[in-house]
Amino acid sequence: MPFSNNSCASGVIFALPGVPRELENLIPEQVMPAIASHFSLGELQTLAPNLHKLRIFGLGESTIGARVLESKPQSEIEVSYRASFPEVQVLFRGIDQSQTQSSVEQVAQKAAAVIGPEFIFSNGDDLSLMEVVHACLQKSKTTLSLAESCTGGMLGGLITSMAGSSEYFLGSIVSYSNELKTSLLGVPVEEIAKFGAVSSEVANSMAKQVRIKTGAKMGISITGLAGPDGGSADKPVGTCFIGLADEQGGFSCKIFFPSSRERVREYVSYAALELIRRRLLGIRVCGPVFEEV
Repeated sequence: MPFSNNSCASGVIFALPGVPRELENLIPEQVMPAIASHFSLGELQTLAPNLHKLRIFGLGESTIGARVLESKPQSEIEVSYRASFPEVQVLFRGIDQSQTQSSVEQVAQKAAAVIGPEFIFSNGDDLSLMEVVHACLQKSKTTLSLAESCTGGMLGGLITSMAGSSEYFLGSIVSYSNELKTSLLGVPVEEIAKFGAVSSEVANSMAKQVRIKTGAKMGISITGLAGPDGGSADKPVGTCFIGLADEQGGFSCKIFFPSSRERVREYVSYAALELIRRRLLGIRVCGPVFEEV
């Protein structure tokens, strides 16, 4: 709210919230009109800064920063970083109005090429990873079903947070116990006994079986060790496998993300979204994020 006093009649002080979403609405709707009215300026226009945002999954902030420096951005373009788990955002901004939107975008695209386009799920359009996956599934008309273990339905929650997800999302089986993996999904008992529930083989079977049982075009599975207990020398806490089965075949990838229980579950859920995105866009999957098994 703006407030002033008679001892400082020429000035206006605004106490504003720090929440970006609230602040972004208050500036044009409340602050600018109040300033214009107070100083009799008529309609006051704000100058939007020339900027471009990259949103990235699968690389740490320090790695991204080093790659951006390697691209040698112009000193007239300000580069800032925001780690918003589990993604990192890089914002390129013209320091003043002499830098056009085109010049800012040129610097951003040069940096994007060095960072690695496969890691960038949003290049300038400021979409979340879930929004991007949502659009990919709708455009490709790919129906999807899930078989979740350690994430306990978190991935399904992310997907159903999007209005319109009923167009492609058929459902999810949260097969937390080994018994449900066999009775509901049809994973062979011998497979779990031989390889363990946290394995590429079981992840493959879970994805394949949930696809068969639901009739979806794509099946995704997650099995892993979220901790804090249950790890071993061979499979420490943070070891997870994501399986994918679709009309082209099936495979699984290993993710290792040692962290707190909640962060492991969140990270592997987003990693599964990233796997879907890459599969639907024809982007190479294996690499720093997804270890081939």
